[in-house]
Amino acid sequence: MYTLDQVLDLAKARNDIKSDRGLARELGIANLAFYRNGMTYPSDATCVRLAALADLPPQALIAAVHIMKEPDGKVREIYKQWMDQATAAGLAFVFALGMLSAPAPAAASTGQQAASTPGEYILCQTDDAQSVYVVLLRIAITLLAAALMAALGL
Repeated sequence: MYTLDQVLDLAKARNDIKSDRGLARELGIANLAFYRNGMTYPSDATCVRLAALADLPPQALIAAVHIMKEPDGKVREIYKQWMDQATAAGLAFVFALGMLSAPAPAAASTGQQAASTPGEYILCQTDDAQSVYVVLLRIAITLLAAALMAALGL
């Protein structure tokens, strides 16, 4: 994840804004100096506008800002763990969704020749390419279930 300064700079760069004053105007606030020096943090509404300008997910920016401004180190660590678990669950979900929506591979040809180059080995040979697809799909579902269980603390 980016630091707040990096997000501010990214928003300026992606929108060809030359100064902090120009970015502050785009965000509808008076000044970025308090954000830059850590004296205060953007509100959730400002985070949503800033995330749109920086082309980042607003949920991630809002969560990161809440982590930054949390004074209690133990609570901050819990927030970080939740964010990591949510990221892992999201990645597993996207992977599983991709596996579910991917077209099935074409059927493998039968009578496949053995490897002809010395040192080459065929690890798996099947006449049914669908079985490989099914195995990959089961792996994706298992990863999704594990990530969701970890996110829920089960």
